[in-house]
Amino acid sequence: DLGISLKVSSIKILIMKNDSKNQLNKIKAVLFLIVWLILFIQIVFNQEVKEQIFLLLDKYPIVAPFIFILLQILFATFALPCSPLTIFAGILWGLGLGIIYSTIATLLASSTTFLLGRYIFKKRSNNEHYLKVLDLIDKYRWKASLVAHLNPIFPASPLGYAFGLSNISFLTFIYGVILGTLPLQVILVGSGSTTNLLTELF
Repeated sequence: DLGISLKVSSIKILIMKNDSKNQLNKIKAVLFLIVWLILFIQIVFNQEVKEQIFLLLDKYPIVAPFIFILLQILFATFALPCSPLTIFAGILWGLGLGIIYSTIATLLASSTTFLLGRYIFKKRSNNEHYLKVLDLIDKYRWKASLVAHLNPIFPASPLGYAFGLSNISFLTFIYGVILGTLPLQVILVGSGSTTNLLTELF
């Protein structure tokens, strides 16, 4: 009887732990969405913010792309959504230069999180789901990176942390990043460029 009661208690504890993890994940998802919306609204629709940034761009045209790239690296490092910055690249530089700067920023941000995951935060968890994800990454390699970065729901650059903990090479990861992020780069930068044109017209 004692053994059965102990088993039941341990099962209940596991269920409670899973429930709390699920709730935490939901809270994280909601917070991510709120941060994304705030950044998106401020960058795309706040005219004062846009005017200030355009003034800085006119004043420091050479430094501006470096600041943009640095911001994206910082956003990715702290797992903040980078897509508003990608849209803003279209607003600032149009489709052509916007895609170039945004792609460079994405590659450097993804590289940073990958290297941090591999050499700084390299301790692996024994969580079953976590290990399954790493097994899938190791199995599908660049394809896993491609599919993960094609997903518009998750922020792309912080994915490097997970891939850094896997056994795939840096170049394999980057290959998937390029193929996976480029379509979304074109869409987001293009929408930023179009939004800017519409704002100027109306």
